[in-house]
Parts: sequence; C-alpha cells; structure tokens
Amino acid sequence: MITLPRTEAATPPEDPALHFIRVELAPSRQRWIAALGFTGLALIGVLATVTFRIPYPVLVFAGILLLTVPLTHRPFRQAAEVTGAAFLGAGFAILLAVTTYDQPWVYLPLQCAALTVLLVLSRVTAARPAFILAALVLSFAEPAYLPDPEAAIRAALFNALALGGTAWVVAMAGAPFAPAATRDEASASPGRGELVGFAMLALTAIGLQMLFYNTINLPEIRTGVIAVLLTADPDLRAVWRRMPLRQLCAAGCAALALLMIAVGAPLMDDLGFFAVLAAGCYFAAGWVAHGSPRIAFAAVPGAVTVTLVLLLDFRFTIDIVPSLLNVAGAMWGFLVTALIALLLAPAVEQRVERQS
Repeated sequence: MITLPRTEAATPPEDPALHFIRVELAPSRQRWIAALGFTGLALIGVLATVTFRIPYPVLVFAGILLLTVPLTHRPFRQAAEVTGAAFLGAGFAILLAVTTYDQPWVYLPLQCAALTVLLVLSRVTAARPAFILAALVLSFAEPAYLPDPEAAIRAALFNALALGGTAWVVAMAGAPFAPAATRDEASASPGRGELVGFAMLALTAIGLQMLFYNTINLPEIRTGVIAVLLTADPDLRAVWRRMPLRQLCAAGCAALALLMIAVGAPLMDDLGFFAVLAAGCYFAAGWVAHGSPRIAFAAVPGAVTVTLVLLLDFRFTIDIVPSLLNVAGAMWGFLVTALIALLLAPAVEQRVERQS
C-alpha cells in the first residue's frame, strides 16, 4: 500500500477590503500618541467654541487638522503665516461686503474669483494650509445666510481671530514634538498646465456649488463650498481616486457622531459630558489622520462632518435636520469636485503633454 504525503489545504486569500483595514488602521504607539494629541486639541476647540461663542467651529477643526498633519519643524512661523493669511481672507471679505454686498449677482462671482486666487496661492507658496484657511474665512461671509454687510464684516473678523488663536495654540502644543528640518521638505510646485487645471477646477466647482444652493434657496448645503476648498488638488485624477475614501470617512464619522448623540443625548446635561462624547468622534478622525498617506487625506472630511453634526454654531444642543443638511452638502461637494476633476483631467493632461 502506497501512502501519498498529505498536502496542507491552501490558505484562502484575504479579502482586499479586510486587508486594507487591517494594514491601514493598525495600532502603533506613535499613532496612539498622535491621535490622543489631536483629541486633546479637539477638546480645547470644543470648549473654546462654547466659551467664546465661535459661530463657525468647522474652521477651528479644519485648522487643527491642516496644521497638525504633517507636523512642521517651524510651528510658530506657520502660526504667523496662518494669522496673516486669515486676516487677508477677512480683508477680501470686508472689501466685498463694503462694495457689493447688496448686489449678490456681483458679490458671488467676485467671491468665487477671490477664493480661487487664494487656493492658487496655496499651491504656489510654501504656506499651503494658511491660504486654504484664508479661503475658508472668506467663504463664510455670504449674503446667502448673513443679513447685512455688518454681519459679514463681523463674521470675517471673528473667524480670522478664531483661526489665528487656533494656529498659535496648535503651535505651542506641537513645538515640543516638531520634527527636525530637512533639506527637501516642500513638495514640488505644480507646472503651469496643472496650475491652470487646478484653477479651472476650483472656479467651476465653487461656482456650481454657489449657484446650486442659491437657486434652491437652501443655505445649509453651502458646506459644499467648504468641501471644494478642502479637497481640490492640482492632480485632478487623484481628486477622483480619493473621493470614495473621503466619502466613506465622512459618512462613517458622521454616523459615529449621530450614534453618540443617540446614546448620550438623554444623559447630556452639561458641557463636560458633551466634550467627552465629542472626544470619541474626533479621536476617530485623528486616528485616520495619523495613518499612512494612503488614508491620511480622508481625515479632514471626517473631522468636518463630525463638527457639522455636533456643533451647530456655538451651541452644544442637538438639532438633527440642520446637521444632516450640512453633512449632505459636504458629501455633495466632495462628489461634484471629483466629477469636475475627472472631466477636466484629459484636457489638462493634453495641455501638459504639448508643453513638454
């Protein structure tokens, strides 16, 4: 009788989605420290939002993420850049409010053009987060939901002060952990063709968002403009490739925030409990932010949707319908930005090939 050697059963291949989750969300000591640090800064933001009655807290939390991922070796210089750029954005808003606030058909195109200029400056200078945040300051001074020019001026100045304060708090918290300077720390500037495509993407996406929510008279979904400012990129195909993960992280963080509300709202009787509840949601965004470059970009949409659910203006009471409308506007903005980028990509690539 001849016995054949037994062969071990072949191991079934691991599901790609489970492999991605296991690898990209794996814990490490550095990741725990970084995520807890971000959560601590987020708690400071929550308390400051309520204490100082910051009307548009999404700026604060977008600022925290943009300024902490990745860490700069010059945190105080970055804080100075952000402060200056924030007041530049406020200056644009004040100029528009003084001259054309009662003429929305003039104000909105000028605002759209100014936002595009600030986004282009974020790509041709080393102060990328600073000019993105300046554009966010300008985006909140709109006739769509502010009743008069004085309200727009107050909002612009208050937002600039809030962002400046956020930048300096982040700088002081991050200074002990600042990495050493390297020779090649700045990413390569986009070429002329890519920059033209980026400007076209920003101008078109912002303009369509403004036209959409003004046409249907639903200012709550103006968060689509915020989505454009935070996700537009000169690499147009990358905007499209990154869209599914951005949407997934934004939806997941929003669902987590809504779950926290469902569980904790009956017990939420003071600010301290609310801050603890919010910390769990921001920890999730911070965990993604301090992962590999394959997923870190998705953290900003996650933090934004958490803020839109938990912090309506400076209140810590819960109002589900406006929160869901704000989240829907942001999700729509991510999708529209990616679609426009995909449509523009072939033309931009042909232009770059001709130039080369």
